[in-house]
Amino acid sequence: MAEDLGTPLLKGSKLYIEEIEGGLDQFMTAEIVAGKRKLPFTLVATATGAGYFLNGTFLAVPDEDGSSHTGYAAVRLIDAEGTIIWAASAMASSDDGTGVMAVARELVKKLEEWVKSD
Repeated sequence: MAEDLGTPLLKGSKLYIEEIEGGLDQFMTAEIVAGKRKLPFTLVATATGAGYFLNGTFLAVPDEDGSSHTGYAAVRLIDAEGTIIWAASAMASSDDGTGVMAVARELVKKLEEWVKSD
């Protein structure tokens, strides 16, 4: 029996991740592709023909002495008609960067959990 990859809403769709501050879009793409996440859509490099779009914001805040940062992000998944169908936020600290990699990992994990639960 084939494994159900989640929401029929996304099955076979194309997802375009828009540019997000701090390179969050690139880290989310890497987490999906390199992390071999089981998601029911195809990532595309251009918005043309995409059925879904992921956009958001990212902010890195240094601690008091500047030796570490906490990254904060919020993203939303929008269909081609402009309806927000999913949203999530995440934060993570890092001693050697902005926290963007850990935030991307957390957001992709949340997306994967949502897809599986729907």
